[in-house]
Amino acid sequence: MQILKKQWLAVLFVFIVSNLMADINIGDTSSLQTYLTNSNNYTTTGNQLSLTAGVNYTASASNHLITVGQANKIFSGSALYALKFINSTNGALSIRSGYSMTFQNFNAGLSFSNNKVADIGGGIYNNGSLTIKNSTVTFSGNIAQTTSTSYGGGAIYSADTGKIVFENSYIVFDSNRASTGWGGAIQFTIAQPIDIVLNVKNSTVVFSNNTAKTGGGAIDFPDNSSAIFKDSSITFSGNTSGSTAEIGEAGAIKVDSTFTLEFNGGSVLFSGNRCSRDGATLNNSGTVNFINNVATFKNNYDVNSYQIYSAGKINFTGGAVDFQGNTSNFKFINSWTGVTWNISELRFTDNKVSGGIQTTMGDFWTVLERSYSKSIRASGNANTNGNGGFMSIENRVLELSGVLNISQNTAGRYGGGIILGASGVSELTIS
Repeated sequence: MQILKKQWLAVLFVFIVSNLMADINIGDTSSLQTYLTNSNNYTTTGNQLSLTAGVNYTASASNHLITVGQANKIFSGSALYALKFINSTNGALSIRSGYSMTFQNFNAGLSFSNNKVADIGGGIYNNGSLTIKNSTVTFSGNIAQTTSTSYGGGAIYSADTGKIVFENSYIVFDSNRASTGWGGAIQFTIAQPIDIVLNVKNSTVVFSNNTAKTGGGAIDFPDNSSAIFKDSSITFSGNTSGSTAEIGEAGAIKVDSTFTLEFNGGSVLFSGNRCSRDGATLNNSGTVNFINNVATFKNNYDVNSYQIYSAGKINFTGGAVDFQGNTSNFKFINSWTGVTWNISELRFTDNKVSGGIQTTMGDFWTVLERSYSKSIRASGNANTNGNGGFMSIENRVLELSGVLNISQNTAGRYGGGIILGASGVSELTIS
């Protein structure tokens, strides 16, 4: 069935609505009315549902509102009228393995709000393929209430073979929560290696005020896969993980080993994120690539350790990187295998480390690459109890060239700007 182009005409949806025990077919109109308000004006033909334009539609129930498990489904929206999934006590949408669900052309809005589940995936449980394109979508106030500290996904839990695509869309994840586990907004787990679990293209995606008790305040990525944000504007703002020094890794993103996360083009902003330990913005055990974009880290706060913690590899290539007004209570950037800074400019302004006194890996910034030949502008940074107001070089040989402006930085112990550490062989060349 082809959707008529006039915005005031019918809006086509294709879906299955799920009851507690079994799927409800579209043709079961009496059961369908239980789930959709304002649903007096519609027609059904097989698995096609046509809703008459003129009102917004709301789906609310005590069970999964929709289960995709008999055929691939497409919901096509309208430029004038919105669809809302609200207040489900067992999640809003479940996509079974081998099936796909596509939401498209929801310009007036598609929302998943205040849904919760006693297990995982407060808004959506995805074991198949979820695609959102040409739409404006909000996930807000969804909760995964599992008692497991290993699982969560407040808005979306994508499991085993699950894949997600966002394309040409504006998507907001706000105030979603994983009560005891990982991934305040989204958690991914996989049963076997998958090429790309999350593919974001030409979109604006905002993760704001999401929380996870264990880790990954916004997103928790698994092993053996990858995710790409291509030519998109991505914001992580006010996300939180953990409440004690023992619990809570990665205020914004947790990346497991053998996983590759790529931000390619566009812009990336980390602002006001917070965690109890190991990465106010990023905790990485895999590989994270920032390519040809502006990456900004601003006003993030780590209670007990680092702004960025990486046991894997972080590569900044092209573009610029800007650290502004961030606070850590142990060290700033701690990387065991290196950070590559092949960028046009590194800006480091008004950042603060207040608890670092150990110098084994460097108090303020651990430098593990051999050379950096572009612009560095570092001012107003403070390491109040440690060494190196801007940079601490421990057991490394480093060459700096290009435009260097390092001024008005302070250290509580030694090296207001840069310190060469006492452990191992440390060497700095400026040319």
